[in-house]
Amino acid sequence: MKIKNNKIDIKKDIFYGLTHMLVAFTSIVVVASIIGLPLPNIFLFCGIGTLIFKFITKNKIPLVMGISGGYIASMLFVKETYGVEYMLGGVIVAGIIYLIFGLIMIKWQDKVFKYLPKYILNMAIILIGLSLLPIAKDMIGNNAVLALISIIVVLVCNRSKNQIIKMISIPLAIVISTIINLFFNGIDLSVSNQTQTLQFIMPKINLASIFTVGIVAIAILGELLGDVENTSNCIKKDLFKEVGIGRISMGNGISSIVSAFGGSAPATSYSENTGFLLMSGYHNPNAQIWTSLFYILLAFVTPLISLLQLIPQAAFGGVAIYLYSLITINALKELTKNIDLEKDTNKTTVVVIMLATFFMNIVIGNVTVSSIAVAMLFGIILNIIFNKINRKEII
Repeated sequence: MKIKNNKIDIKKDIFYGLTHMLVAFTSIVVVASIIGLPLPNIFLFCGIGTLIFKFITKNKIPLVMGISGGYIASMLFVKETYGVEYMLGGVIVAGIIYLIFGLIMIKWQDKVFKYLPKYILNMAIILIGLSLLPIAKDMIGNNAVLALISIIVVLVCNRSKNQIIKMISIPLAIVISTIINLFFNGIDLSVSNQTQTLQFIMPKINLASIFTVGIVAIAILGELLGDVENTSNCIKKDLFKEVGIGRISMGNGISSIVSAFGGSAPATSYSENTGFLLMSGYHNPNAQIWTSLFYILLAFVTPLISLLQLIPQAAFGGVAIYLYSLITINALKELTKNIDLEKDTNKTTVVVIMLATFFMNIVIGNVTVSSIAVAMLFGIILNIIFNKINRKEII
């Protein structure tokens, strides 16, 4: 891959690449375990997917690709009813939907974005942050003390004037928490029930693949837009203009299709990694190329997966709480830049309705629809209605 406009600092790139892998590790393992796919397949195609995404977006975005948890319910339903091959077929359909959306955005992005003001995108990021916090809470479980130690270590390191200490805050928090857990609780050697070998199954497509798994991609697109806006805010670049949603969506789509043929799940950007970008301040996209290589290494050196699973989830959960909180707070700051919550009554109404909708459970058939996507849909519709009312009042 030819790299332009990115200074090469191999030591930093490798370090932050490894840290990005650690930040994403637990979420990937948890989602893969629920779906029941082999971890070597997942890590191999997270790595390949990240490289594909980097190539399509010209290595301009410091994003790591992982596997989306938004498809869990629909994937499990198809897997249990029709088999793994049809579940993977649904992943292909999801990837095709991303590709179609990408092609639409390449041609008509400016027209589409007339209906997607910044405050709605920032509100979507807040909702993403709120949806992730309970996941981090579940990771912590009953081991709140260990998670608190993890958070304290990160906070103390980030207040240091020494840049090296700031750099190693997350790995150090994880190591210290693991050592403390080892001292008090020992080692749980039954770390994984997953088969640690690569397994390949040829995907098949039926109506359930299309309308149960594939259709979820339409809802997940709202979260994709929120993640891009979040990363833009973090690195202080307008990725909508500099890269374009078309390329970004196509990167997700092709990664997902390749993943399906490799026995893996739909590819997605990981919000916790964006939180790490915000915390570390290191935005060079070369680092995530190293992350992809570490993913691929894990797939073939499977004892490393078991070794990393010895790290208690609570240690990762504490770090995740910190990162998800950063995402939410940063988005809230950006939101208040775009609207005055006291004076802009129409926009405030949209924000309140989006927040209320987010806490509703909407089920269509056997599929729980993404509450973030539904909230965004309500926000967009209300924003259009209020804009039309305002124009009539002016006339």
